[in-house]
Amino acid sequence: MTDFEVFHEWGMVSPEDRGLYIYVDSVKEARDH
Repeated sequence: MTDFEVFHEWGMVSPEDRGLYIYVDSVKEARDH
C-alpha cells in the first residue's frame, strides 16, 4: 500500500500527475479498471 497523498505533500508527485492514479478497494476493481 502506498500513500500517494504524502508523496504529493512532499513534492514527489506533481499536481498534474495526480490524475494518473486511482484508488480502489479490491484487486478485482483494480483489474477491471
